[in-house]
Amino acid sequence: MSPAFIFEGCGTREAVKKFRGHVFPRWFSVTVSLLSALFAAAGLFFFLGGRHKLALYYAGSALLLLVFNLAGKAFLVRRLSSVLDQILGGDPGFTVCFYENYFSIVRQKDQKLIPVYYSRINRIACQDGIMAVFTGENLCIPFRDPDGGQVWDDLWRFLKEKNPSIII
Repeated sequence: MSPAFIFEGCGTREAVKKFRGHVFPRWFSVTVSLLSALFAAAGLFFFLGGRHKLALYYAGSALLLLVFNLAGKAFLVRRLSSVLDQILGGDPGFTVCFYENYFSIVRQKDQKLIPVYYSRINRIACQDGIMAVFTGENLCIPFRDPDGGQVWDDLWRFLKEKNPSIII
């Protein structure tokens, strides 16, 4: 059986890093940013009112929320990169082939085929000419279209047919 789509994978940390904004839901990042701004404003209010200990508490909370947000994304990028690196065996070269019931990661160094069923896909995202598939096993599989992005819409429709619960 021949694959419906074939893409060249890009298993580098830089490729995974492009999708760090897609790891957390958008509402989570917005909520953390709004809470940080609210705590910072409360800290300024209490500082101007002469209550320095309370101001320090709120300003520290705002800083802690921002650090949590940034460090959490950095940690997840490192984790996603390490899982992909383990699957690829240290070689960032691979091919992604989409078949009727599953898609496969084919390592370039030994041609080992690693199947992933469509039911395992949580979300897909596209950014800067690279598309990524996220699975429930903390796996981010980035790949690029050699035709310059002409088939992204066809692939999205194909994946949505196979698993309607995929978030795009």
